[in-house]
Amino acid sequence: MDYYTLRKLVLRIAERIKGERILDIKGNNRLVELKLKTASLLFSFDPEKAGLFLTERRLVEGEDHFSRSLKRFIKGLRIRDISVVEGDRLVRLSFLRVDPLGRQKSLVLVYEILGRFLNLILIEEGIIKLARRGMETENRVVVPGRKYFEPKRVFSNSFNLPFVNNAIAEEINKRGLEAIKEELFSSNFWVYDGKIYPYNVGGMAKRFEGDVLEHFLKDFLKYMEDRELRDRKAGIISLLKGRMKKLKSDVEKISKNMPKEEEVERYHLFGTALLTYANNVVEYTNGKYKLPNPYTGEIIEIPIVDDMDPVRLANYYFTKHSTSKRSLEAARKRLEEKREELGYLEDLIWQVENVSSIQDIYPIEEILGDLGLIKCSRVKREVTPCSLYYTFDFGRYKVFVGKNSKGNDYVTFR
Repeated sequence: MDYYTLRKLVLRIAERIKGERILDIKGNNRLVELKLKTASLLFSFDPEKAGLFLTERRLVEGEDHFSRSLKRFIKGLRIRDISVVEGDRLVRLSFLRVDPLGRQKSLVLVYEILGRFLNLILIEEGIIKLARRGMETENRVVVPGRKYFEPKRVFSNSFNLPFVNNAIAEEINKRGLEAIKEELFSSNFWVYDGKIYPYNVGGMAKRFEGDVLEHFLKDFLKYMEDRELRDRKAGIISLLKGRMKKLKSDVEKISKNMPKEEEVERYHLFGTALLTYANNVVEYTNGKYKLPNPYTGEIIEIPIVDDMDPVRLANYYFTKHSTSKRSLEAARKRLEEKREELGYLEDLIWQVENVSSIQDIYPIEEILGDLGLIKCSRVKREVTPCSLYYTFDFGRYKVFVGKNSKGNDYVTFR
């Protein structure tokens, strides 16, 4: 069963069973049956007839070990959703259950239609709870208690729709959709069982053209754009979080090492007291002068540095006050700049997380280039005409609309 057929089938099944409660579960070596109120959902494990089926007949009566174990987890739960993983033959049924402590747990039943590697896996909060077929390979481990990872997609010359090997992907990105479309129309490509071949498979395949080609190209380009967008967003967010971590460390160091305002004002007080009572300074103990506070009259102790007389010591404290005050102001300014940048980067992360198209990521990359977070060479791109304008038909006329000022100049003067 190919991806397109499976997707259409699941959409029709979802209309019937979404919200239904699992009444019972039966199973044998070829089928697992989820019994609902009005129908039964069947998962086939016959490699020659792999697929998902909805029937009103009861086809399985007995129970095997897997169906009994599965019943303990999902019997009585309602089906919240059923969907197909984009571009792959993986069906996901989601449930929600409440444990004895009243905590809600998300359960997902994944049906993997992967040829001879057919499997049915129950996952709770990302951890495998139950698997019909346990396996351990170099690329993947499917056993209870381990984290669940989707099967790795393998690109080859004969590929599953809507994916394509890397060579054709690079050609589409490099030369554009129209050129590849013409090549595929003019070449001898065939489709059989959801796969593309350069030859007619036993005379049973259909030509790769018409609606099949259109669906393939649209889905493939969407997949490539989504993948590039996802990778770019992840890279930018990682970069921004790394920069924010450094900024927070800088803020902590500056706050720790900056002069305290009380100390700065104390230096000024020491200098003022020494000048005010310079002629009456006679009493000192343990290397400190004892003088009245010029403003409050309280006795304060002023440390003596290098046996300086009162006048020289007053100038020393005034100098220290001015330098400390400048250091404090500079530290405050740096703190303000760092905190402003932190807030700006948080806004950028929010923008990146909410970007929905690859075109919207380019201005953010240019901002990162201006900030010096990425190299300018990474930001520079060749501007293609199709990125400057879009078109639509108006009667017998084709209308060109610029996306920005550059686009308007292009459609006006070219």
